[in-house]
Amino acid sequence: MKRIGVLMLLLLASSPIFSAIRLQSGPTIPLVLIEHVEDALSSVMRPRLTEDQTLNAFLEEEEDRYRLTVEVEDRHLVIPIPFSWETEKSYLSDSLVYDGLVLLDDLPSMMIDFISKTSVLSESSDPSVRVGDRFWAIDARGNKVGLLGVRRVDDRRLLLQQEGGKALQVGLGLIKGPKIPVHLASSIDAQGVFGFHAGAHIPLRIYPFSLSVEGGILGGREFSLGAGIRARVSFSQLFGTGWAPWRALSFSAGVLGGGIYSLSNGWGLSVQGTFLLEYALGRWIIFGGGGERVRVFGSSLRDGLFFTAGTAYTF
Repeated sequence: MKRIGVLMLLLLASSPIFSAIRLQSGPTIPLVLIEHVEDALSSVMRPRLTEDQTLNAFLEEEEDRYRLTVEVEDRHLVIPIPFSWETEKSYLSDSLVYDGLVLLDDLPSMMIDFISKTSVLSESSDPSVRVGDRFWAIDARGNKVGLLGVRRVDDRRLLLQQEGGKALQVGLGLIKGPKIPVHLASSIDAQGVFGFHAGAHIPLRIYPFSLSVEGGILGGREFSLGAGIRARVSFSQLFGTGWAPWRALSFSAGVLGGGIYSLSNGWGLSVQGTFLLEYALGRWIIFGGGGERVRVFGSSLRDGLFFTAGTAYTF
């Protein structure tokens, strides 16, 4: 029975985590450590491997520590693992995040170089990158992992914030992403008047502001067209990216002013302020919120609260 147990453990330890990663270990390695190494290799190294690459890992026990050897083609990395690894469970993942880059031969021209709780840093030699630009974070197979927005450009270094997607890792590539959201929305005010609106937000070079343009119809009798300023802040910047909803949630506030034409009152002026909660799903955004709208026709003034909801597609 003991021999059968050893054979079962060896088979388990040598089984592929997925098609591109294989882990081998001896019978003296604790099963809980094997599982921990499997999780670290799969979560950190998997997105960095192309479909034709294979990662082989060997876990051995030495006199005063464990030894993990990781090989990809002709490159290898050795990571010592202390016997007290359970007190620092992030040790192995942290080592693979940065040291694991030596296993890769074709690093992307732009990639994630550092990740903090709320921000991402990347080196960039592209002088065309501006505040407000967006990038897709992609793995080695070209899969889109997350969406990031540029918050600051400092010499050749970019400070970005996550605006959607999965958890990010150092080494993921960055490619230009969608930049301008175009939205359709409906609204209803305190008097029960329905409205339909369409517009776009064009990022400015001053974070977190963008130029807003919008046209709409109120109650089928009033037509408006205006422009204004909007500020948008991601929850990931405030609360970090550890909880998945924070990575996609954001809030925005804006002021919009312009002209309005009423079939019964003629031309007038309109000003409105809005506050929205937004949730990003790739290129799509769904949002809802409210605000106050003021319309002036000669000596006639109409104002009141309104609620709005809609969706946007980012080009």
